[in-house]
Amino acid sequence: MGIAGLVLGITGVVGAFTPMAPVAWILCIIGIVLSAVGKSKAKKENQPTGAATAGLVLSIIGLAIALPLAICAICVICVLGTAGAGLEAFGAELEALGAELDAALEALQAEFEAAGAELEALFGAESQGAAD
Repeated sequence: MGIAGLVLGITGVVGAFTPMAPVAWILCIIGIVLSAVGKSKAKKENQPTGAATAGLVLSIIGLAIALPLAICAICVICVLGTAGAGLEAFGAELEALGAELDAALEALQAEFEAAGAELEALFGAESQGAAD
């Protein structure tokens, strides 16, 4: 069990520096358990405890590195998910503003047409009066 803990400790330390950090901390926890059990068994049987001790140390170091990185990775994923929802809301707001702008432009165009008709009627009547 000490060797299994050592292997998981090495895998956890290496995995902590890769995108596998959210999984590496699980490997480190398992490595701590296996190393502790292996060290306990080795002491009872008067066997060497070096591999179990190394596995325990590496698993603890890996956990100390992987856990904060895993938390950061999860936070980044959450923030990006929230940002996506915020962008969708911003897009909907822009569409609403675009619709308001279209309505305002149509109203302005109608006012210009009405003013043009009034001017045409006014100048048309003056030009007919001047021609007479």
